[in-house]
Amino acid sequence: MPLGAGSRYRYDRFTATMKLRIIIITLCLTFLGHHFEIEAKRGPRRKRAYNCSAKYQKAHTRFEKGRYGDVQSRLSDMKYNCNGHPVYDSLLYLLGRAYMLGKKPQEGKVEFQQLTRDFPESPFFVETRYRIAQCSYLTSASWDRDQTETRQAIRELNLFLDRYPDSGFADSAKADLAACREKLAKKDFMSASFYKKIEEFESAVVYYRVVINDHPETSYVPHAKLAMAESLLKINQNSEARSILDDLIDTKGVAPAIKEKALDLQDKLIRAR
Repeated sequence: MPLGAGSRYRYDRFTATMKLRIIIITLCLTFLGHHFEIEAKRGPRRKRAYNCSAKYQKAHTRFEKGRYGDVQSRLSDMKYNCNGHPVYDSLLYLLGRAYMLGKKPQEGKVEFQQLTRDFPESPFFVETRYRIAQCSYLTSASWDRDQTETRQAIRELNLFLDRYPDSGFADSAKADLAACREKLAKKDFMSASFYKKIEEFESAVVYYRVVINDHPETSYVPHAKLAMAESLLKINQNSEARSILDDLIDTKGVAPAIKEKALDLQDKLIRAR
């Protein structure tokens, strides 16, 4: 039965579409064939080697320029690609220093701890022992807050000085240790001053005694002795007050202003006899 005009039109359109699809598929297959043939001649692609030494040198250059954030990013990436490489202990050291100088001592401490744990023969080992304690000091809170980190820093600094008394970092460790002790002394001294201010003199004496006995090498001791003598006089403990004042007056290196106040109190005691 002959096809109608409409049916013939649809048939011709379908045939043309199929021919076009065949042509497109043939061209694609031809292109892919040429592509695979070229790739086969080139051989397998080689993955570009991760050059740990070169990357470390670039990071070190940025460290010297003070670009600590960039150094942190680069070396953190290297940690996962250069494990076992001879530069790894240098990487940890530089990363720890970048964190410290970038005001992230807690993160720096983590890197230094890994270095001392995994590389006891590293040339950075002794310095890193000091840096761990230094990070604890830098992490510690101000005197009016919890002093757990300060006490931790004191333990670590004392341990470092016991083990490496002749280290080139011993003087820095001593300075940090003195700063930690000053902070603890200030906390106790300010507590004593608070009780003295509200006229709770017996409690004030307790805290001043803590400053004198627990922090004997700090700058707060002369102030604590003078204030303690004043508090003792308020509660009629004249004998102990007189003993403290005599000791304060005879101590060398006491600030003239403190010694003068001590002499004034001593004169009052003498006149009161």
